[in-house]
Amino acid sequence: MAIYHLSVKAISRSAGRSATAAAAYRAGVEITDERSGEVHDYRRRCGVEHSELVLPEEAPAWAGDRAALWNAAEQAETRRNSTVARELVVALPNELDAEERRRLVLELAGEVVRRHRCAVDVAVHAPDRKGDERNHHAHLLLSTRRLGPEGFGEKTRELDQKQSGLVGEWRQRWEQLANRALERAGAEARIDHRSLVARGLEAEPTQHLGPAATTLERRGVATERGEVNRAVAEHNATVVELGRTQAAVRALQAERAQDQALADPAVEKVWEAEREARAKAIMQRAARLEARARGMLERQAERLATHRHDRPQPPGRAIGWVPGVRGRYERAVEAWWRLEVRLDDRYRQQRRRLERVGEWTREGLSRFGRGLSKAEQAAEKQLRRERPALARRMEQVRETQHEERRKEIEQQRARERQRRQSRGRDDDYDLGR
Repeated sequence: MAIYHLSVKAISRSAGRSATAAAAYRAGVEITDERSGEVHDYRRRCGVEHSELVLPEEAPAWAGDRAALWNAAEQAETRRNSTVARELVVALPNELDAEERRRLVLELAGEVVRRHRCAVDVAVHAPDRKGDERNHHAHLLLSTRRLGPEGFGEKTRELDQKQSGLVGEWRQRWEQLANRALERAGAEARIDHRSLVARGLEAEPTQHLGPAATTLERRGVATERGEVNRAVAEHNATVVELGRTQAAVRALQAERAQDQALADPAVEKVWEAEREARAKAIMQRAARLEARARGMLERQAERLATHRHDRPQPPGRAIGWVPGVRGRYERAVEAWWRLEVRLDDRYRQQRRRLERVGEWTREGLSRFGRGLSKAEQAAEKQLRRERPALARRMEQVRETQHEERRKEIEQQRARERQRRQSRGRDDDYDLGR
């Protein structure tokens, strides 16, 4: 499914980086840095689906050349620790095709250019062959200065200040653009720029693996962060399923409360059977939810037991005096204890989650049953209150229908008389006799 990601990064000389190297790597081209003489050649780089420069209307002609543009951006900065470029990294919805993803990124880049009058170098990257095949993403490399007819001018300092709120505005704007593209494509998925806490979800964020842990995970080696992320993903799936189940219960309660007891008994019987079937399905889903949470707790307990079994053993007396052996043992024990504390905390958290899920499945379903009975009582009371007015309305409807039927019969009689008179018959035939 589509996920939300938009991050803002700075390309700074203080970190040993340059705008020319960043542009060459993202676009998969060769650029020579005129300032340092270094050649950045990434022409053999794979995975660049599309690259394009998006410039202000008043930009000079030479800015259409990527090497000239970023060399000019480098020369415009004179300090050793200057920020020479900024970068927006966005995750592209996997539900869109390549052309739709390209148009979406260029739409964002065009709005950035029109608002800040800076140059934007767009590079759309395909997923890594060894990674997640849904990881379509794009890099938007922004110049730190506005680009006018005379070249680079003043700084775009509004993007430097966190208190300006512009980064938050761009995060929200990216959500709107991506959701509009998903709607045009007919996809049901949507993204949300808000945090889990702001959305009122009990889900937990995953940890960033980093290059070392990612390499190990791709080789099939389980890492500590990978285990944590898998446990978090499993917990988040449980939270989502619980939310869907609670929403289904609320929808069924609302539907039952709005039902009218004046319906046809046969139709009411069918509705009742359908509601009972849906309630049974909800109860089965809740039971599966509790079983899943219990399984997660058992797996967490197994991880904890395995870890406790793998506690580092102290060195024997024969080598205990060897320099460094005792120190390595003490460091291993310290790392083991840190992981022990984290695993124990995870186990306790999972146990509390199981208690919450169990409480909801046991007591919540009983409240669900009581809620249905209360809804029935409320419907009966409302029926008694509205019965006189409803009877008057039904009588008015019957009178109106009777009058319309009488007029229709009179018109049929008149048409029949005219037809007989046209045939030369002067008898007055009455259809009602």
